[in-house]
Amino acid sequence: MILKRRVNVENAAIVADGFSDMLNSDELRKALLGGQYRKIQQEANGYAFEQSGVWVVPAYRMNGLRLDSIEDVGVTKAQLRAFLTGHDTVSAHM
Repeated sequence: MILKRRVNVENAAIVADGFSDMLNSDELRKALLGGQYRKIQQEANGYAFEQSGVWVVPAYRMNGLRLDSIEDVGVTKAQLRAFLTGHDTVSAHM
């Protein structure tokens, strides 16, 4: 949506309206303008980078297992399939 419509992502009202088909635009606008979104994003980034060891996305965590992609490569379908079926030897983290 943002790239297709060339939305000005620095304008909270425009961003909120752009996601109105998926989210409550009034609540999103409030979260963006009031700093709630930024706070949650910073907490999530801290958890990802500092606690979960995520440095490249996509990165997957489930039931104690982890699958990390390789920068500019990602993960293969076989790696993701093995991860989702509970195999713990699928880490692509280097």
